[in-house]
Amino acid sequence: MEPLKHECGVAMVRLLKPLSYYEKKYGTWMYGLNKLYLLMEKQHNRGQEGAGLACVKMQAAPGEEFMFRQRGLGSGAIQEIFGNVHKEFNGFTSEQLHDADFSARYVPFAGEIYMGHLRYSTTGKSGLSYVHPFLRRNNWRAKNLCICANFNMTNVPEIFDVIAVKGQHPRMVSDTYILLEQLGHRLDRESERCFEEAKAKGPELYAKLFDGVDKDTEAFNLVSAAFKMPKDTDEQKAARKQAIADGTLVATQVPFDTMQCCYEGLKIAQSMVGKSNPNAASDLGVAILNLMAGIKGAWLNVKINLPGVKDEAKAAYFEAEGKKIYDDAEAIARKLYDEILESL
Repeated sequence: MEPLKHECGVAMVRLLKPLSYYEKKYGTWMYGLNKLYLLMEKQHNRGQEGAGLACVKMQAAPGEEFMFRQRGLGSGAIQEIFGNVHKEFNGFTSEQLHDADFSARYVPFAGEIYMGHLRYSTTGKSGLSYVHPFLRRNNWRAKNLCICANFNMTNVPEIFDVIAVKGQHPRMVSDTYILLEQLGHRLDRESERCFEEAKAKGPELYAKLFDGVDKDTEAFNLVSAAFKMPKDTDEQKAARKQAIADGTLVATQVPFDTMQCCYEGLKIAQSMVGKSNPNAASDLGVAILNLMAGIKGAWLNVKINLPGVKDEAKAAYFEAEGKKIYDDAEAIARKLYDEILESL
């Protein structure tokens, strides 16, 4: 690995708590913005050509901007871009700027993620369009991308030719811009995959779970009918015993299938956390809680029926696989719930 010398400087701040926490503890929600300024000033010598910063607002509603950027040229670019950020606050009252919830929703650059870059070019190209961060915008939140970097790619022309032949039309010949487009292309495909998967599997799982209601009733009726069978003769006792065992097996299989369906739904929800509309985060959290409740309830029904499953191999399978589903699901649900709670 090459040692760092006088290349570009990068800085990033990710706030893990809501802006109201920083307003209460430090007297201002601008804690993250101020930290970014200090981090960039400490690398001032790396920003002799320009500097830029970007901010992502996690709680913006549809129709509101959620990504912001400032860039400047020259050795005084840090002061320039932060000065321009503070000019954005001029249209708000002091009371509004000290209202963290209001600021998180309406004030530019009042966000949870900050990124800064100090440009020290080694390519000979200059101008504001080459100052990081670079943005790739889209109406789908999960398809937006903002990057800054400290590297040189020596094969930019070759990569440019390859992607141009495929039909892409990059608007700039730059290593970071090429990387932005390549990452963005894959990000688009992954976002579409997650959306299509959820769209396709959601109704399918709903139908299976809804069908499980009738199957559970049928299984209960099977067991109830078996216990009502006559037991006067040895033949009747044997037939009754077999019918009870058969009914209990079905009564165990149905809730086990329910566990599997809920677990599959939980995995779909996992793929959507952080990629769906943040204003529906609570709805996603409730879905996760409901899916976990379904798994817990179904696991109780599996456990209570297990002693009656006479097929030892199937009983062992239900026990081992059921516990694995339960343990994995509980860990996933707890982690996702905490992530969603932190984002609110």
